[in-house]
Amino acid sequence: MTAEIESPASGRQQKVQAAEVGLGVLKALAELAPSTSLSKLAEHVGMPASKVHRYLQALVAGGFAEQDVTTNHYGDRKSTRLNSSHPGYL
Repeated sequence: MTAEIESPASGRQQKVQAAEVGLGVLKALAELAPSTSLSKLAEHVGMPASKVHRYLQALVAGGFAEQDVTTNHYGDRKSTRLNSSHPGYL
């Protein structure tokens, strides 16, 4: 019987990869502003729509993206865009 044990390092690596993908989706939302459909966003980032949808759900829950309930289109939250006018910008 062989059991695969996830090492702490591989767990961190998965989290880093997930963060990179999430940031890529957020960046794509900004590039496709003011809003875009799930299918267009998925095509833009080159990922399956189901995977992009999971990231969008997390971004919406975290307040980084929003979904228009009438069109079902997604967009980034203007209040969370990082730019040089943000006080924490380096």
